[in-house]
Amino acid sequence: MLNIGMMEFIILLLVAFVIVGPKDLPKVARFIARAVKYIKNVFKDVTAALNLEEEIKPLKEVSETVTEVTDTVKEMTSSVQDMKKKAENAVNPKNILAPIEKEIKSVEKIIKK
Repeated sequence: MLNIGMMEFIILLLVAFVIVGPKDLPKVARFIARAVKYIKNVFKDVTAALNLEEEIKPLKEVSETVTEVTDTVKEMTSSVQDMKKKAENAVNPKNILAPIEKEIKSVEKIIKK
């Protein structure tokens, strides 16, 4: 990860030993180890979240497809209902007889004159 050789590592230990001192060096080493572990865990969580987004993409596509199908079904239902109303009006005896009754009344008027 850091690509530190053995010589660089020894120099870092000596510098840390001089700066921190022998008494607090184990505490500092534990703190650094915990910090590195925490950063690794955060990085792992972020990576997992990004992978989760990739897994969610197909579900979003399916959701969009379902929405499109639902809209199509609603349109078809509306069309069927309109056709049903037209068929009911076409078969309704009042609609069939209304023009004939008008003709009969107009003929009656002509005959009465």
